[in-house]
Amino acid sequence: MTFTGIGGGQEWVDTKNQFLQSLGAFSLEYWVKPANRVADPGSFGTRIGLVGQNDAIEYGFIDANTIQIWTPNGGSLNTTYTFPDNEWHHVATIADGTNLRTYYDGALAGTGGSATANYGTTIYNVHIGGAGVFDVSGNYFTGQMDEVAIFNKAIPAARVAAHYAAGKLGGVLEPSGTVNVPGGGAGIKLSAARSGNTLTISWTPSGGTLQNTPSLGTPAWTDVGTANPASITLGTGTSYYRVRSP
Repeated sequence: MTFTGIGGGQEWVDTKNQFLQSLGAFSLEYWVKPANRVADPGSFGTRIGLVGQNDAIEYGFIDANTIQIWTPNGGSLNTTYTFPDNEWHHVATIADGTNLRTYYDGALAGTGGSATANYGTTIYNVHIGGAGVFDVSGNYFTGQMDEVAIFNKAIPAARVAAHYAAGKLGGVLEPSGTVNVPGGGAGIKLSAARSGNTLTISWTPSGGTLQNTPSLGTPAWTDVGTANPASITLGTGTSYYRVRSP
């Protein structure tokens, strides 16, 4: 979806539905590419609506460098957004009835909010791109958005990271909700099997170096080794694996 904002005709989307009505938990995610946030912050404005339901769950830029999610009953969360203009980035917020958590490119950017059994109720529909997000009218977004998703539950953080990875690398969404993402090398297929506390990873074609990283947000890949298959002793936390081609 491309939004041309105030200067280009005030475009937005009315979903004609109250998807965010009276929820005890929810998740929102989308890809966003602002066009004039840095180049022309005066024109970009404040309280720029991205996706939400006015007076229930309001979500967007409250200034050129801050994304806010606000709810009347579950508090709010501000997270700093400093990416350049005209770049695609994945943004998601998970609300589980206790906290609000926002993720940029699969990595946690901030935690806030307060406990509630009902985040908000309103007479308005869910809107995308302004005009009914922060306010009944106005606050139009200039740029592009894609793959806007609304869940009536708190999805796992690992699923957000998988969605981001699938968007960057390609992947297959399984019926279970998980995403199978291909390996880092072109045409390389990874296979994994677990036995007790040991994870065995193999790949075809052979060659290359197995690498891992704890986060897909701004990944710092570490070499594991060239042995194929590789035996990994499982520990705490999250690890992502890929194979770097020779």
